[in-house]
Amino acid sequence: MAGISHELSKLADELSKIESQTNAAHVRLGGAKTKLNSAQLHLDTMQAAFQSAEKQLADVNDRKAALLKQVTDLVKAEIPPVRDDSISAMRIVNAAEFPVLTLTVSDLELNVRPENCLKGASIYYLGDLVQLTEAEVLEIPNFGPKCLQETLEALSFRGLTLGMKVTGWSPPQP
Repeated sequence: MAGISHELSKLADELSKIESQTNAAHVRLGGAKTKLNSAQLHLDTMQAAFQSAEKQLADVNDRKAALLKQVTDLVKAEIPPVRDDSISAMRIVNAAEFPVLTLTVSDLELNVRPENCLKGASIYYLGDLVQLTEAEVLEIPNFGPKCLQETLEALSFRGLTLGMKVTGWSPPQP
């Protein structure tokens, strides 16, 4: 019987250790649950703050768009519409201040058709070309809207346009 009693005592000690470990695990689990709940609360708070910031940003963007529209409408109301020909005709430049005017039409690097049309009309220098209006350029044989658009883009790239008044212009001597 002493053997059984000894075995029962060992089992009771082992059971006590297991219960102690189980209790410690329950305590750790309770702490982990508390931390998890705290983290979830923090996450919920952060999500609410993020959503609030998103709404505030959307409101600011809406106000910005409304103000931009007001400014655009105001500018449109204050400045009467002007045709491109009128703007070009108003620009007066001195040939001495624009050395780019001495470049040749070939320097514009246009496609073959517009370049040949301009040369066929005896327009060799940008200084000659920019003094023509769009209507005058369109009267050049075979020079259509596509040629005009390409030429306007090439001139614009160099700060020039058609219909300019150039004072002191004379083509360079070869």
